[in-house]
Amino acid sequence: MGTALIAIEGASYSGKSTLARRLQQEFGPRAIVLPDYVEAAGGSQFVPSAPAHSAAEQMQAFRFFLELDAKRYRRGLVVQPSPELVIMDRSIHTLLAHNFAMMNMMSWPIFEESTRIAQDDPSVIWPHLVLYVDVPQDILGPRYPSVTPEAEWLFTNPTYNRHFRAYFVPMGELDCTEQTIDGSLPIEHVVQTAIQYVRLTYGARANHYAHRDAQWHESILALKTL
Repeated sequence: MGTALIAIEGASYSGKSTLARRLQQEFGPRAIVLPDYVEAAGGSQFVPSAPAHSAAEQMQAFRFFLELDAKRYRRGLVVQPSPELVIMDRSIHTLLAHNFAMMNMMSWPIFEESTRIAQDDPSVIWPHLVLYVDVPQDILGPRYPSVTPEAEWLFTNPTYNRHFRAYFVPMGELDCTEQTIDGSLPIEHVVQTAIQYVRLTYGARANHYAHRDAQWHESILALKTL
């Protein structure tokens, strides 16, 4: 049947990494977790700073993270060569959502190009299921450090988070494999809801879903550029 690919998405401090660990505990040795991009790179000092200073710089960063995404996946397969379940702490959709947010904040025409690049890159890992942990800004705020690290200030910005979220929330209208989970509820509820969604996808997955159909990408692009 192949490997089921599950992406956990959401704003910073929404509980993605916690949920990833809990899912791995639930599904045991047949599952592996791919860490978020900063951890995969070895620390924030090894990734491009955000925000970028120009559209060109942002596209350069996008390509950097595409390469990191592929490396992260290959490293995971070294640890577990034949996983039944791969749980990704962020995915290609984080990269597209980030460029979508920066397009809206900076008026940079980068989202369409980003989508085309992702479509055309055979190494991009497209998840079968996207779990978006949706946490309102008024709940996220108290979770932030009292002194926000310079590398994180953009990702705690309410305007950025609003645009970032806008990439994901309509996805459910386009593809049934995106599910939004209310991250403001107790963690046990979030975990059990995610487990149910994963089990549904894990049992129904098929090999031809390994990479997204180009028509689905066109649907996303059409919606985002309206």
